[in-house]
Amino acid sequence: MDIAANRKQTNLRLPVDLYEAVKSLAASEHRSFNNFIESVLAERVKAQYRKETLQAVEDIKDGKTFGPVDTTSVESMLKSMGL
Repeated sequence: MDIAANRKQTNLRLPVDLYEAVKSLAASEHRSFNNFIESVLAERVKAQYRKETLQAVEDIKDGKTFGPVDTTSVESMLKSMGL
């Protein structure tokens, strides 16, 4: 399978000093500039999802739920969820 088939090419404009700093960090980890940026962005996105998940767990623990979900039918379920 072609790895590039699952990727979207994009242009990125960075201040020269930031570019040089990222290039240096990537080299220190023996990674390409592109791979370094991709991994940093992916980790940031994952961290946001983890934050939202942890908040949802805390909401449930604090009793902040939306009530029971009616699973007798799809329509009932959606209605009970306010959708």
